[in-house]
Amino acid sequence: MKQLVVLSGTPGSRIATLTAALAHLASAELSLVLADADVESPVLEVVVRSRPVQQHAYEEGQRAVVDAQLCTACDQCTQVCRFGAIVRAQPSYRIDAPVCRGCAACFYQCPVHAIRMEKQRAGEWYLSDSRLGPLFHARLDAGRENSGKLISTVKQQGRLWARNTGAQLLLIVGPPGAGQPALTAAEGADLALLIADPAVTSPQDLRSILEATQQARVPALVLIEKADLNRHYTLGIEALCAEMELDVVGHVPYDLDETTAIVSGQSGMGYADNTVSRELRGSWKSIKARLR
Repeated sequence: MKQLVVLSGTPGSRIATLTAALAHLASAELSLVLADADVESPVLEVVVRSRPVQQHAYEEGQRAVVDAQLCTACDQCTQVCRFGAIVRAQPSYRIDAPVCRGCAACFYQCPVHAIRMEKQRAGEWYLSDSRLGPLFHARLDAGRENSGKLISTVKQQGRLWARNTGAQLLLIVGPPGAGQPALTAAEGADLALLIADPAVTSPQDLRSILEATQQARVPALVLIEKADLNRHYTLGIEALCAEMELDVVGHVPYDLDETTAIVSGQSGMGYADNTVSRELRGSWKSIKARLR
């Protein structure tokens, strides 16, 4: 089984739609499993029109809870709480949940064991059916910090499914940006496809996401999207790739057919035979050659 992760250092790029188009090509030749590692704003499930078949709660972190019947209001817990999360609630104390960091100092300090630590629900992860293959994806609850653990859960479930079913490719769409979530998405992959679009920030965005793949020790290729919108910036991306010894596997133009395809529930590859689909076919050939 090979693992291909698609990343972009630029928020707002068409990473999900391009991944769906590549999945359309890959599924015609290989048995495929999809994993959406963007747990804060997942889009791939919409693009491929998936249908959930399994739903699982995801727990991360813990929070203190005071048992008012056991609490003697000795005040020892408030003395060790560094975050001011324990407040007076006559005749005992209570935990200010949004402030609690789950450090458990109060739990260990309480002499009558009136404080317990409870796991916290942080989101959900899913297994869904799609026209391109099984899709593992997740949704982080609003306000929860993206530590990368939910991303790791999605990838782990995808890998297990791929190994158990003999799938040949695990295709992962990563979160936008170049922070820790992107690094977590890249770890363990055989190849990374970096999506770059011609914009003022493109060189810095590309450098940042490349740093993440290098830290994860994953070789990378570059695909330039909307390559025809600004020739000056496209040339700048090409020059930067040459400087960093990165192969550019394709120049995908902007085409309204792709938007029409998404609205009609198809990938751009299955909608029309145009410059976009032809360019992506050539890109997929180069990517597949590097995965061997």
